[in-house]
Amino acid sequence: MALEVHWSGSEGVREIPSFPARFDSIVPFGGRRRSGAVRMLGGPGAPGGELTIGPVDALLARRNPLRFHERVAQHGDLVKFRLGSETMFLAVHPDLVREVLVTSSKSFASMRRMAPFLGNGLITSEGEVHKRQRRLIQPAFHHARLTGYGEAMVAEADLAMRSWEDGREIDVHHEMARLALDVVGKTLFDVEFESEEAAEFRAAFVCLLEAASEKTGRFGRGYPGTSAGGMDPHRAFAVIEAFLARLIEARRADPGQGADILSMLITATDEDGSSMTDQQVRDEALTLAVAGHETLASALTWTWFLIAGHPEVEARLHGELDQVLDGHPPTVQDLPALAYTEMVLSEAMRLYPPIPRGGRRAIEDVEIGGQMIPAGTRVLFSQHVIHRDPRWYPDPLRFDPERWTPEARSTRPKFAYFPFGGGPRLCIGEAFAWMEAKLIVATLAQGWSFVQVPGSAVSLDPGVTLRPVAGVSMRLRGRASSRA
Repeated sequence: MALEVHWSGSEGVREIPSFPARFDSIVPFGGRRRSGAVRMLGGPGAPGGELTIGPVDALLARRNPLRFHERVAQHGDLVKFRLGSETMFLAVHPDLVREVLVTSSKSFASMRRMAPFLGNGLITSEGEVHKRQRRLIQPAFHHARLTGYGEAMVAEADLAMRSWEDGREIDVHHEMARLALDVVGKTLFDVEFESEEAAEFRAAFVCLLEAASEKTGRFGRGYPGTSAGGMDPHRAFAVIEAFLARLIEARRADPGQGADILSMLITATDEDGSSMTDQQVRDEALTLAVAGHETLASALTWTWFLIAGHPEVEARLHGELDQVLDGHPPTVQDLPALAYTEMVLSEAMRLYPPIPRGGRRAIEDVEIGGQMIPAGTRVLFSQHVIHRDPRWYPDPLRFDPERWTPEARSTRPKFAYFPFGGGPRLCIGEAFAWMEAKLIVATLAQGWSFVQVPGSAVSLDPGVTLRPVAGVSMRLRGRASSRA
């Protein structure tokens, strides 16, 4: 029995099927995609044209952008369309995404949707500011430091699973979001969210995520932990500012007191001896907290969701964990031997990428795939569409970790899979995130299985991150293993 997956804000469907285009007006510019070759607007052999979006699909673009991207992608790999008063492009071929993110990256800037919430951190900064901040932050994610972070991640996961009870029904997304925030607290700030002050920060942080989703995603949908009497967003910002200000002040007063990432941000110096201001530290700390929390919670939620529906995958995962770990908590040194665990996570993030879409704005006229992109034009790309393209993934809706053997990987273009972006703006914490996800899955799966609840359904909310609207209900089942 498989859980049903629905798109929020549209007709209920089992998974995400193909469907005919329904635009009010279509100027044809190419045929159906039949191979791995790029089919694009204005490209070789294509007569050129532009999709005219009518009011029905304009509403879809706002309410369910991933569905909208699926529709647009049926008409080529680089599609020009007008939405309202703005002309933009959608790129859904790996080679085109590579051009935007790598080859011609200097001709594009981020779209700064999160700037009102994150300030001028890595996600939103540009140019020399971005380069300098990346230089200063990079040492915090050096391989030599990952071991210490890994121990904290396993400890937090161990605490979480020890609080569970056999047969209890839980919201997996709520549990993973809470665990992800606990890991953020320990690795980024070296705080436990049990104190009254830290608990207030937790509530404010959840409120911030919800406010950001409402403003930059589709609709606010009640993030796990929120309630009708939740904190006012303006107060949430004040609480977060005050909490971070106190932490920064304490670290500056005693620079050597912590091995957490915040301490490293404060003590980091550039080539000219300069360091970050308190505001820069605040912006980067909040950026790392939001990015690390949201993506991990999403990745773990969909991983458990998929494992629960595929007992053969779960059995093989458990077999690897039992053989490699033999009942002991996982360590960073164990990760190379947990190859199948990584394959499971990779496949889960293919089907449900934590960041399902993105884009860049051209800051100068630039040619992409033979098509001139005027300065100021947005070029969108969709991990959701590319990760489910049958050219790269036969039977694309099937959950199959075997797609991630070295041999299978070698047959695909690099940007057929890019859950962490790419190019100069590649997620700075990618190695950290992979380590975190693998250690948490290895820790929890040793002691517990997640069992689907009969009759339950899951609704997808295609906002900034791909999360469930009302959680994912699962029943806990203790495993008969030495770790349990």
